[in-house]
Amino acid sequence: MMATMDQEARKRLGEAVRRTRTAVGLSIDQAAEAGGMSPVTWSRVEQGKAVRELSYAGVERVFGWTAGSVGLVSKGKDPVNLPDAGQRAAITADEARRIARQLPLEVLRKIVREELRESAQGADLAAADRSRPWNEVIDALPDLSDTEKWLAINAITSWRSTQPQAKGDSEESA
Repeated sequence: MMATMDQEARKRLGEAVRRTRTAVGLSIDQAAEAGGMSPVTWSRVEQGKAVRELSYAGVERVFGWTAGSVGLVSKGKDPVNLPDAGQRAAITADEARRIARQLPLEVLRKIVREELRESAQGADLAAADRSRPWNEVIDALPDLSDTEKWLAINAITSWRSTQPQAKGDSEESA
């Protein structure tokens, strides 16, 4: 929880919030809706008036700032931006490939099962993409569900796309 800001800190924050909002092209109504607050509350933030802590978290969400960035901005410092979705996905995919190459099959199966539990689409994936050349290899693995097989094929495809292409690979995937 952030310590209560004095009037000068709230004023500094309000000016920065207004500058940022206008720079990204949002109206007060749009910013307030995205932040989960009323336009009156958003206006209070921009005017340097006291609001609830939850409202400051909404400001951080709207601008893609990390938690606590409002406190930094109120002290005249720069906010810390969250990485964009593309950066997060790239980091996750690279790390996943590196780690997956080192894990035994049983551990990979456990991870896949956890992902399936969390996935709302898990059951719908089974019908997807049966034309990959690795499908026969994946089908030969015991105890894998259709969804796990689909995920394994996609993991292999992803990993292979990062590898130098050997002669004959292009014919294999055609």
